[in-house]
Amino acid sequence: MLITSRLREPVFRVMGRSLVFFFVVSLLLLGLYLLGNFQDFLDTSQLFLLESLEFLLLIEVVLSLFYIIFILFYAVSSGKLPLLRLILAFLSLSFCFALVLALKLLSAWF
Repeated sequence: MLITSRLREPVFRVMGRSLVFFFVVSLLLLGLYLLGNFQDFLDTSQLFLLESLEFLLLIEVVLSLFYIIFILFYAVSSGKLPLLRLILAFLSLSFCFALVLALKLLSAWF
């Protein structure tokens, strides 16, 4: 089933904006966790921040994969490749995947 031209732009906008939202919230949670290490937050607060960060990063990894697949499908069906969106989605995917791996290492180590 091909996506009609009326649906392409809103889907791009919603998925792109949700990627940006989850990326910014993940950065804020990471910043709060790092700040909490220096400000002596409670251990339960630190664990809550790590679990929330891991959950948001997993959502962002899945959403990035869907977004990349959707961009490639759009490129095949229309003949246009939105290169900047594809590059940003790959950067977001790689950064978030690396953070998820680092969080898994931290949770296994401590």
